[in-house]
Amino acid sequence: MRTILSALALLALAGCSTGPAFQTKPATVETISFPETQQVTTAIAGETMIAYGHKSSSRVLDIRQMTTFGRAQGEGRPILLGKCSSTVAPGRYYQTDNVTMPLGITVGSKELPCFGPVPTKMTEPDGTESFLSCTGSIPNSRVCVDSNIYYSVMPVYSQYGAPLGHHFNELKKDFQNISIINESNNGSRSLVKEFRYVKRDDNIFYFTYREYDDYPHHVVSEAQYQYDLSATNVIAFGNMRAQIINANDSQVEFTLLSNF
Repeated sequence: MRTILSALALLALAGCSTGPAFQTKPATVETISFPETQQVTTAIAGETMIAYGHKSSSRVLDIRQMTTFGRAQGEGRPILLGKCSSTVAPGRYYQTDNVTMPLGITVGSKELPCFGPVPTKMTEPDGTESFLSCTGSIPNSRVCVDSNIYYSVMPVYSQYGAPLGHHFNELKKDFQNISIINESNNGSRSLVKEFRYVKRDDNIFYFTYREYDDYPHHVVSEAQYQYDLSATNVIAFGNMRAQIINANDSQVEFTLLSNF
């Protein structure tokens, strides 16, 4: 367990200041664009033929039940206050600003991505509180991640509100309680338009048009379209243009001229 400052200092000083507000990381916006233009492409009937739009998502820490950091299963109660464990509340927490973890005088430090604020209490290894020992809520706490190692990170402030550092407790048990997921953000920044080839009936070509707010999982609208290609081999929908080269009931060969 990494303990940067003693729990005695943590308990004595943490309540003197609420500290600065957390800065939540902005959502990641991914551009969906398929296929490349000006290239011959084959699409199977019923699968994506053309797609374009944006998908917005955020990294979220999912804590599924009360979880205690700091001591492994079977380790006894702490003798020193600096060996207190910390217990965090279940919930879903968004990524915030990073925290610097000291690694030692000769090694330096490391920036860790963090999530929070996470309601946190100083406790015994079994998650219980003890009078005048391992007890008390620690405001503005986070859970930070170093590769696949999780830390409960609690700030320490002076009586004047100045930050002194952080107290780190490593997760050593109940690993199944915690994971990081990518959560889709439905809304104006998450919209993907898609065309799917259905079939051909002589010179009549059938397509399905879909719009997603969580691509490719959640369809918000869908419509069927047909094109008579006896006079032209180019289909159009909004800004999208595609030249049909060949098609049968199982697949279509085409060149995308411009996307949605």
